Amino acid sequence: MSGRAMGIRTQATANDNGEQVEIAIVTDTVAAAVVTTPKAKKRPRAEEPSPHVKNSLSQLQIKAQAISKHLKKLYPNPPIPLDHNSDFQLLCAVVLSAQTTDKKVNEVTPELFTLAPNAAAMALLDVPTIANCIRTLGLAPTKAKNLQALSAALIENHAGKVPDTFEELEALPGVGHKTASVVMAQVHGHDAFPVDTHIHRLAQRWGLTAGKSVEQTEADLKLLFPPDTWRDLHLQIIFFGREKCPARGHDPAMCPICSWAAVSPYDKPGNSPLKPGQRVAGASASGRANTGKAKSAAAGGAAAAAKRSAAAEGEDAGKGTKRVKKAWTSASDGGDSLDEMFKKELKKRRINTVDDIKDTPNTKTTTPPPLFQNDTTDQLERSRKLNSEGLEGLIPRASALVQLGLSFFLAFGPFIIAVILASAAIYAVFGDNFVHGGTPSSSFSPPQYDPLELLNEPTVDPMIPM
Repeated sequence: MSGRAMGIRTQATANDNGEQVEIAIVTDTVAAAVVTTPKAKKRPRAEEPSPHVKNSLSQLQIKAQAISKHLKKLYPNPPIPLDHNSDFQLLCAVVLSAQTTDKKVNEVTPELFTLAPNAAAMALLDVPTIANCIRTLGLAPTKAKNLQALSAALIENHAGKVPDTFEELEALPGVGHKTASVVMAQVHGHDAFPVDTHIHRLAQRWGLTAGKSVEQTEADLKLLFPPDTWRDLHLQIIFFGREKCPARGHDPAMCPICSWAAVSPYDKPGNSPLKPGQRVAGASASGRANTGKAKSAAAGGAAAAAKRSAAAEGEDAGKGTKRVKKAWTSASDGGDSLDEMFKKELKKRRINTVDDIKDTPNTKTTTPPPLFQNDTTDQLERSRKLNSEGLEGLIPRASALVQLGLSFFLAFGPFIIAVILASAAIYAVFGDNFVHGGTPSSSFSPPQYDPLELLNEPTVDPMIPM
């Protein structure tokens, strides 16, 4: 097999172990890179929505609408957390983000993208060089091999550009459905909903899915949320999970969404749908193909998960769906519907269902509180409201002061006037006898001295008292 694209010629051969390999030779430069030919990956069959969502679709859509409204208020324009300068760099960063944090990926990508800013340069790097740049990340050797093979495949089949279809993206080495969904949504702007274990955990905590895999959770969420919200909603849920809804040490009562949306048993402190290190049944935590030791670990985890799944199916009830199945039984027996139960739960937690779920216009006209109130809290709130209005609150405040002055004058004015008139009448009748205690005022006047006579007097010794 041979082909030409952007000055790269590939030639098929076999190594000592009998494995088929391709040698990618750059014709315009003297360099070569040996990459293992990846096996063709078959795209997994799309999962169907879970019965939990199908049987209570309208009620869950109302709940999903309320959750989406809260997330949009918290994160109106969520940014992409991975640093990149091109579509190819974003694809590489998403591949590196498996089983690690975005912060650690952003720490290693500057050095890597300086050496290989595009697919052609990345294909020319050897695996040890790439692995050395990303050595602080988990599964660094496997990721290094995938990056080199991915870059060579882009050069050979796509002229170095990132493809814009799921089939072509998922055929690349190290790219799973979740990575392809991120690229389709954030690079090409398609309506895709990437779902990883973090989104799966929150969806289970909020009762939006009963799926046993991220693929089924993706199908459930796509059925509950409008397609035009998928691109931002993926990032909004991730940011919300990191900042306000962690997997461990979470108190649902203090969470702005879990306080009213969490279902049993996840509405209790410390209960999380996924235990630390637990993988989702039917899919790896990263959504990508692993090799070597990673494959063995994934196989062991998948086998254990399959046993747990079979046991759960044999019992015909999972821990996270007992309350929902009980609600279905109650609704089928003529009891309250899920919608009514949901509203009762909100009312029990003192949450206004109209304001949180439906955007109902407020047609009631509010009247200002009375001037004098016995409740000091209402007076404090009124004062804060007037202070927050700035100049617009000056007129009502001045009016309130004038009303207070008039009220004081009307209350005490007659008494003050009566006291003044009574005092004036008494003074006019009794005169000095009343003012000076009944004795006439003294007519004593100070002595008068002639200054000339004082000058003619003999000098007096100042030590002699006068």
